[in-house]
Amino acid sequence: MQCHAQNASAEARRDGCTVKPTALLQLDTGRSFASGTGEVSGVGANFRRARFGLTGNLPSDFAYTLEWDFGGRPGRQSRIYEASMAWTGLDGVTVRAGAFEPNFSLQLDRSAQALLFLERSAVVDVAKQITTDTARMAVQARADGDRWFVSVALTGGQAGPGYDGSERARPCARRALPYGRVS
Repeated sequence: MQCHAQNASAEARRDGCTVKPTALLQLDTGRSFASGTGEVSGVGANFRRARFGLTGNLPSDFAYTLEWDFGGRPGRQSRIYEASMAWTGLDGVTVRAGAFEPNFSLQLDRSAQALLFLERSAVVDVAKQITTDTARMAVQARADGDRWFVSVALTGGQAGPGYDGSERARPCARRALPYGRVS
């Protein structure tokens, strides 16, 4: 089950600044059966994603995102999913810094709110775990056009409880769409 407030119209504006609340809830439910007997051995539900946050714009071509994730596997602490600032002063160019998931593929360029399935493909997940993972301290420069994008990021360690910030990566990507821009 998936519920999100992607098209919510609540937005506050003042002196060139905007604030818009965001939410994404994805609930997993399941039942397990004992081997051979067919008897129910367990029933459960868990929020895979329970993200709440704010996005908005500031004067002089700046944007921000603050998002906290309360979901995940049972027993996991809630954590920062994204806390970033972006500069969008040139058409098609974005420079972003903070704690976020750098996007190095077309699949990672879309929010979980816009995915057809609950998860991305396994190949993208494996590459993401090796290079950027989730909510890393990072700086990323990105440029895109109608049929291409280029992305370069320098990342530090993961943000959140239990991470010491000692990991580093330098993902770089260039991608082209054969038939036009995906919207």
